[in-house]
Amino acid sequence: MTLVVAHRSIDPQAFAFQTCDVALRDGSPGPVHWLCDVVRVLEAFGEPKLRDIRQFREKTGFTHRGFAGVKDLVFDEAAVGDAHIFRTPYSQGDVFCDEILKDACKQAGMKGVMFGKANHKR
Repeated sequence: MTLVVAHRSIDPQAFAFQTCDVALRDGSPGPVHWLCDVVRVLEAFGEPKLRDIRQFREKTGFTHRGFAGVKDLVFDEAAVGDAHIFRTPYSQGDVFCDEILKDACKQAGMKGVMFGKANHKR
């Protein structure tokens, strides 16, 4: 529950949460677990990266691509605004967050999430 409260207080519009019904092997109720999804989608890339994405789509025919390991991401700061976490319409699996949200995840003891470093340019 601490994790849900922490993330809702940092960027409440970005998340959807759902409690899970957990039953142990003997049928008794298990511990409380939550599913969480980042539901905010922003058109957040700057023009240089959008050109790269358009070229990728034309070359491959794929509408989505992954950005894992891509270090030269350029975000449009006006589009990102005060969002701490978001997805883009160009990738199904990638979620982008700032250091504030990353630190909150670590402080809350969140497990199973890997953070990568992107050197964003302004």
